[in-house]
Amino acid sequence: MANEINILFLGGARRTSLAERFFRAGDKVGKRVNIFSYELSAEVPLVAVAREIIIGRRWNDPQLMEHLKEVVEQKNIHILLPFVDPAVEVLSRFKTGFHHPEVMVPVSDVQVAQTFFDKVLAQQWFIRHGIPVPEFKGTYPVIAKPRKGSAAKGLAVFYNEDQQMAFFQTHSADDYLLQAYLEADEYTVDAYVSVHDHRVLGTVPRQRIEVFNGEVVKSVTIRDEQIIRYAEKILQAAPF
Repeated sequence: MANEINILFLGGARRTSLAERFFRAGDKVGKRVNIFSYELSAEVPLVAVAREIIIGRRWNDPQLMEHLKEVVEQKNIHILLPFVDPAVEVLSRFKTGFHHPEVMVPVSDVQVAQTFFDKVLAQQWFIRHGIPVPEFKGTYPVIAKPRKGSAAKGLAVFYNEDQQMAFFQTHSADDYLLQAYLEADEYTVDAYVSVHDHRVLGTVPRQRIEVFNGEVVKSVTIRDEQIIRYAEKILQAAPF
């Protein structure tokens, strides 16, 4: 219907407050917003406000793209939004293979997604573009991050070389990125980039106060000019 907007969340199981904001935004412009969410289980918090929880496929399922296409067509989806790291790359591939003028998929191209979800490739990109990173230079402590992991899973911290060597006796070094381990405040930056000319329209740093499985649960908005400058430099250098 012309007065409805159907939005499909991918992995947005906990995003009830965001869904409610979409409802209010729709009311202001005379549109009814319906939220659908693509999940592995129907028992998620979003079920309280969603039009429907769609039982989906795993991100590595060979039939995922075809199933997503069926869902988009059957539910007349207008906007697809990813809420977990793997879903971003999934939607970047989906956008490449599924073209529809009335369906909005606000994600980067496949190459960009693959670069920034591989921590080794991402660090190489940052260094090439003059963005400082906590490189491991032989001093401890050091943190090992799965190069394609997400949600803070699989991290390991070593305080000496013996611990590092013991870990890599049972894990492949090629699957990890080593960086200097820093104890400091952690920040997330929300940003808006124009889909028309890639201009950076806004950046909002947030200090992480509470994190659950790598996802921010509670944060405080701050204004830090250095963080904003680096965020804008990254956004302008990469074709997001």
